[in-house]
Amino acid sequence: MKYKLLLMSIAASLQLHAMTIGTLLNTLEYRPEHRLDTLAVEQSALGRQSASDKLMPTVNLYGGYEKYSSPNGLLPVAPNELIGMVQDQSVGQPFSKDIFREGVNFTWPLFVKAVYTLEDKASLLHLAAKEKKKLNLIQREAVIVGSVAQLRYLESLKGALAAKKRSILETKISTNMKVKEGRAPESALYILNSNINTLEIAMNNIDQNINLICSK
Repeated sequence: MKYKLLLMSIAASLQLHAMTIGTLLNTLEYRPEHRLDTLAVEQSALGRQSASDKLMPTVNLYGGYEKYSSPNGLLPVAPNELIGMVQDQSVGQPFSKDIFREGVNFTWPLFVKAVYTLEDKASLLHLAAKEKKKLNLIQREAVIVGSVAQLRYLESLKGALAAKKRSILETKISTNMKVKEGRAPESALYILNSNINTLEIAMNNIDQNINLICSK
C-alpha cells in the first residue's frame, strides 16, 4: 500500500495528461519516507559535529554571589596559615557573610585517540546515512518510472483493443444486414461475437492489471 495513492494519481494523470514523470519524481522529495531519510542525515551530521567539538578546548566563565548568616570561608586555606591569619587581625581574613566568586574554567581533551575514533565513526555513519538516502530515492524513482511505463503501455494496449472492438462492431452491423438478406452465413455473426468477447476479456484483464499496479 506504500505507493497506492501515488500510483492512483499516476493512473489518473495518464488519462487526463495532467502530470509528467518529472512532476511525479519531484513529489518524491515531499513524501514522508524521503523526509525521514533527510532527518536521519541531519541527525548523523549533528553526531559528527558533536564528535568534532570534543577535540576542541573549552573555556567557561563563571560568577556567583553567596550570602550567609555568619562569616563563612572565602577560599580554602592551609591550617598553619589560617591560625596565623586568625591571630593577626590586621591582615585580611578569609571569612565573609557576602561572598562573590568569579573565574575561568579551561579544559582540553586528554583521550585524543578515543575522540578521533569516535569522530571517524560519526563521519562514517553520516556518509552511510547520505548514501542510504540517495539509494532509497533512486529505488523510489525506479518504482515511479517503471510503474508509469507499465501503465502507459497498458493504456495504449487497451486503446488499441478498444479501437479494434469498434471496428468489429461496425463490421457486425453490415454483416448482420447481409445475414438477413441471405448474402452471408449466420456463422459469420458468431465469429464476430466471439472476437468481441475475446477483446472484452482482454480489456478486462488490462483493467485488473492497472488496479494491481495501483494497489502495490
